[in-house]
Amino acid sequence: MNVRRFSLAVVLAWGLVPLRVTAAPLRQALELVEQIVKQTGRYSDDAVRVLVREADDAVEQLARHSDEAIARLLRSSEREEVEQLLDRRLKCLLRPDGAVTEAFRRLPLGERHLVLELGEAAQHLTTQYPEDAARVLTKLGSGGLAQARAYGSGVFDGAIWLASDDTLATLRAVRLTPDQGRAVQLALRLNGPVEALSDDSIVPLWRSALRRTRGGAAVFWRDYVEPHKGKWLVGTALVAYLAAPESFHDAAGRLTEYGARELARLGITSVVGTGTGLLDGARSALAEHWARSPTKTIATLVGIAVLILLSFPRSRVWLWRRVVNRKPCMARRLQGNNIASVAPSDIK
Repeated sequence: MNVRRFSLAVVLAWGLVPLRVTAAPLRQALELVEQIVKQTGRYSDDAVRVLVREADDAVEQLARHSDEAIARLLRSSEREEVEQLLDRRLKCLLRPDGAVTEAFRRLPLGERHLVLELGEAAQHLTTQYPEDAARVLTKLGSGGLAQARAYGSGVFDGAIWLASDDTLATLRAVRLTPDQGRAVQLALRLNGPVEALSDDSIVPLWRSALRRTRGGAAVFWRDYVEPHKGKWLVGTALVAYLAAPESFHDAAGRLTEYGARELARLGITSVVGTGTGLLDGARSALAEHWARSPTKTIATLVGIAVLILLSFPRSRVWLWRRVVNRKPCMARRLQGNNIASVAPSDIK
């Protein structure tokens, strides 16, 4: 019994160690982002304070991408050159500040890259949406900035429109079905069922849609929501989408049959054909895998090409004769050469 308890304690400790190791550095990086954002002077303390909350999945994913980006730079450049590049990006974000610069240089290179990515996302929000920046940042937090960095400015556009008075009034007036209430409960990790959407739940649902569809919601927003905002304010389609975005489209933003029917009811025509959507999805998936690991991407493409060739009977026959069954053929050839080289006079 003691051995089992000891083994269980070791397993639990082993699982908790990575959380302690990763949480502290990311918190230091987010605190530095807070100091950089404060220098803009356009955000309230409440808006900035949400940046130093515990990092969510989006921030951790951006941190991993930052580590990969730094690793690629170090393969082609010296460490000093990479540090100078990061310092130049930092100077574009803030006024000269020795304390911030010193704290920035104490961070590992990957976390410096993360700080710059989040800081530049906040800067973009400030310059493009000066009137709504503080209000939206309070609802998005550092995770929303990370999603905007990954999926584009449509993250900000969607959050601002969803948090507008007209949209909130439309969403508040809709009573959720039991299935929608359970979906919202699971998406926001609430304790009880939800009968109607509150103002504070709208932007988190938008962030949840981005996370659950791996950025497909940003494509769907650009193609089917932004050009037809007025049509989405009629009926219950917007609530249905926020509750279950994966029923409308996939991770590449391509419409499902249900999504196409719902858009047709709203009077929205599909602007992307099925073939074009498939090609766009393949290209985006290939670009994503190439950015993560070019070597694995090449190996996968070579493997797919080999499987395609093997699907043809002639290719299999040629491979069998040239590679698999090569030795017997060569043996027969050598035997024939030996017989041919025997002179008639040698035969008794």
